[in-house]
Amino acid sequence: MRGGLGLVIVFVTWLAACSRGFECGTPLASDNDVITRCGAAHQVCVCETNSCAARVPAADCPSGLRYVGEPFARSDGCVPVASASWIVKGDATDLRCPSEPPPDASPGGDG
Repeated sequence: MRGGLGLVIVFVTWLAACSRGFECGTPLASDNDVITRCGAAHQVCVCETNSCAARVPAADCPSGLRYVGEPFARSDGCVPVASASWIVKGDATDLRCPSEPPPDASPGGDG
């Protein structure tokens, strides 16, 4: 059963990427209750761009995050430090990106 759910998540993610471009942290156009998410355990959704990023050493990117590339990121390279606090982790209870960055977020925070 668990493997089937994983296949459904992958299919839904692929479908979202094909239909309007992948945007993590947002609901599908066809179902507001289904939120797209980044697939790998070490990835987070950067809400400013609705793109997936992977954790990397700070020596590689000052923010500690690098965009994963097309089709799951609309940007490439390092995530700006100022954007690194407005993220949704893959294991979050609510996968939807908030409409605004957290007011108490400091640049480069864990989010």
